[in-house]
Amino acid sequence: IGNACKIARKYGKDNMQMMSLEADILYLLNEFEKSCDICDEILEINENVFEAVTKKQRGCFRLGRSQEVIDLFYRAKAMYSKRPIIYAYAAREFLKYNQIEDARSILEQAYEEDIKEEYAIRAVDQLVKYSETQDIEEKINIINSLPDYIEEGEKERYDELAAYLSYFYVIEVYEHRAAFKVEDDELIGAFL
Repeated sequence: IGNACKIARKYGKDNMQMMSLEADILYLLNEFEKSCDICDEILEINENVFEAVTKKQRGCFRLGRSQEVIDLFYRAKAMYSKRPIIYAYAAREFLKYNQIEDARSILEQAYEEDIKEEYAIRAVDQLVKYSETQDIEEKINIINSLPDYIEEGEKERYDELAAYLSYFYVIEVYEHRAAFKVEDDELIGAFL
């Protein structure tokens, strides 16, 4: 598929559009590094291509390049501040390192742009609430209340969020397994 994209790009009238499509295809094929490289090529041609910045942020998120995700957030936000997913990626990066205040700050910036009703922002808001509380019962309630935050057509994204929060929860249970009286075999089963 990559070769087909290169041939199409060579003969296509709008090379940047073909490059953007190639970046999407490579991302879908889990070729995140190559997808980011294509975005860099686009940005070399025109540094103001918003889609290239956001697609690179998405790829960097999957590659675990936290600082780039944050830097690309601010770059994208300066271009167009109404895209919810740029906030979601940045906030989730901060949550990876338990930087809850920084994640909350990103959410506040999204709220200032009046995009708090978008799924990505609602989902990250729940992740932040989950991270902020130390009460295990509250954590369970947040996981159980997730269906309240989905709308028509959001089932797939809900499943991803539920899995993400459940992962956090299982890690916490593992860390405190003696208090929960949980055997390691039960936790391993939770991931299978």
